Amino acid sequence: MATLGQPSRSDHHERIPAHKMPDYLPATAHQPFGQSLNSQVQVQIFRHRTTQQSLMIPAVAEPLLVLIVSGAAVIEERIGNEEWTATPVAAGDFFLTTSPLPYEMRWQTQSDGGFEVMHVYLSQHLLDLAARDIVSCPDGVQRLREVSGERDPEVTGLMRSLYHEVTSSPQASSLYLQGVGQALAVHLARRYGDGSEPSKRMNALPA
Repeated sequence: MATLGQPSRSDHHERIPAHKMPDYLPATAHQPFGQSLNSQVQVQIFRHRTTQQSLMIPAVAEPLLVLIVSGAAVIEERIGNEEWTATPVAAGDFFLTTSPLPYEMRWQTQSDGGFEVMHVYLSQHLLDLAARDIVSCPDGVQRLREVSGERDPEVTGLMRSLYHEVTSSPQASSLYLQGVGQALAVHLARRYGDGSEPSKRMNALPA
């Protein structure tokens, strides 16, 4: 876990692999609930409790989607010495980030039960396949824009399918995860590619 005032790989703007993200979340503030580390689609589920400790979260190598599964919270975030930005979130809100920069965050839950979130990391390979299939990308590389606190029924439905697969079976199907991941990649390429229309809420970092 990296805390303020301590050197970490994020100080050098290095990206970490997705499976290392739990190392940067405090044991006192979160409980891992489930995960599947498929090579193309990685899923992590956490139950968070309130933390006033500022956490330095590194950038990850893979594009990251975060869905608020249940509960509600107010999340404060900032990059560097910028002002804190507070964002209320509730079940159904999702975030998308591909930023190479680490960020600082803390959160206040709206109930003693905390809130549950799911992280989904899509491989760049899946996104590049989507780019070549449906988007006019000469280099075949899909670049996505940042999204914060947006609601998208298709994103929510696909991510909840991943949630159900990971939590309802002792061994999640890699084929199923990859199929849903491909559908997510196509939808993201169509709606959230660099050239698509910006979303209305762009004022926060991923939770």
